[in-house]
Amino acid sequence: MNKKIVSVLIPAIVSCFFLAAGVQAEESHGHLEFLHPLIGQKWLGHFSNPEDAHLNHYLEWESILEGQAVRAIKRVPEVNFVMETLFYWDPETKQVHFLSVTSKGQLSKGVAQAKLGVVTLMGANFGESGRKQFKMTYEVTSTGELLDRFYLQTEQAWKQGHLIRYKSEGDSGDSKHTH
Repeated sequence: MNKKIVSVLIPAIVSCFFLAAGVQAEESHGHLEFLHPLIGQKWLGHFSNPEDAHLNHYLEWESILEGQAVRAIKRVPEVNFVMETLFYWDPETKQVHFLSVTSKGQLSKGVAQAKLGVVTLMGANFGESGRKQFKMTYEVTSTGELLDRFYLQTEQAWKQGHLIRYKSEGDSGDSKHTH
């Protein structure tokens, strides 16, 4: 091949490769867009039931891996509990999946989606008590409160578990918690 053709062709091929990679990255970012209202905020929440309302639930959401995934970290210091959840686009199933692991040995996985501003996680918990189907929703209200509702499937019906009401403590970049 002529050196002049090669000197033009190789940069053109490399540019096409990076352009295609950028388009694929933008598509992945778009699939996680429904989580953006939660990202960058620090949330402090409490159970709605009076006997457990004293427990502080700290929740932070962040975009990671150049926007290819979202991580949510929940901490409840009073009971030494930490849970990390990763949300990511699965190109095979064409859905946003999540995987959660806790400091208490629990694992959860499933699919996340949003409708009318409510983020819904549908999946299964795996722990010492076996596999349990669950549904969980996150909703930011018009007053800026984040509602976290958890449901377990029992005998073909959904039974509500917890309701945690969170208030924003501000942007994640403001100050660091030492929970």
